[in-house]
Amino acid sequence: MKNIIPSTLRTLGCGRFLVILAALCLVACSDSSKKGKGEKIDDAQQEQLEMSTDSIMQDKERAATDTAYAHSEDYRYAQENYHRHLAEATKGMSHADQLLVEYELAVKDMNELGAKVSKHPNLGRNQDMMLKLKVRGEEALKLHDKLALMKLTPEQMEKFKEINNQR
Repeated sequence: MKNIIPSTLRTLGCGRFLVILAALCLVACSDSSKKGKGEKIDDAQQEQLEMSTDSIMQDKERAATDTAYAHSEDYRYAQENYHRHLAEATKGMSHADQLLVEYELAVKDMNELGAKVSKHPNLGRNQDMMLKLKVRGEEALKLHDKLALMKLTPEQMEKFKEINNQR
């Protein structure tokens, strides 16, 4: 194993070896620098994530009232499935960008429910609707708090502020 580099240097010549090594480093560096810089998810992924978010929120609502379900294999599988979909849709993004996508989905979902309650005040007395708002609000708050504690880039901070101002 020790003799691989010296033998490669003799075969290729020191100059060629260094050029190839430098080229490989440039490719690796440029590839990793692209990740997390403003990558967006497409409309199909956005729609899929919205459906997954709605599904996991329904599961969380059920888990909030049914402790047996909260500790079940089905609930664990649902959470894993949701996080797998999220990871696939945000592949290549930084962790902060992934959280911003998830936070935006949570705020959008919560705002849609809030708009329904505003249009139909009788829903405000519905316990199921209040549970939905509670669970979805807690999820949005949890993501907000994670993002607020992170060191975000100026672009990420701008996106975070934009999401916070959604109504």
